[in-house]
Amino acid sequence: MQVLLSSPPSSAGVTEKKRALASLAELHCSQHAIAVVAGCLQEEHMVHAAEQALTAIWLRHPSSADVNDMVASGLRLMRPESYAQAVRVFDAVCATDDTFAEGFNKRATLKYLLNECVEKDWGVKG
Repeated sequence: MQVLLSSPPSSAGVTEKKRALASLAELHCSQHAIAVVAGCLQEEHMVHAAEQALTAIWLRHPSSADVNDMVASGLRLMRPESYAQAVRVFDAVCATDDTFAEGFNKRATLKYLLNECVEKDWGVKG
């Protein structure tokens, strides 16, 4: 898969490379996988697929199905009418694993959208 993704644009079909990106995003959550996917950002026809794969990697907790379920629930709630509920879900994500950056990122985004973003809520450890 890595060979396919790192091959020159003319040597591998776009469809095959996009499938490989999606598979890599589902299977891996490592720095190496991120580097491979990020390399696809150099190919104009692969940018959207690479962005989707990177987002999928970042949103996946490396070892907790419970956190992954909470993140999925929070993402479903990220609509203006349910921002407050989504904040509570991402509060739980942050409480469950205070090292999972994407939980803090989504919560901060929601608080910003709710005009509730104040320094004490950023969740940044100094």
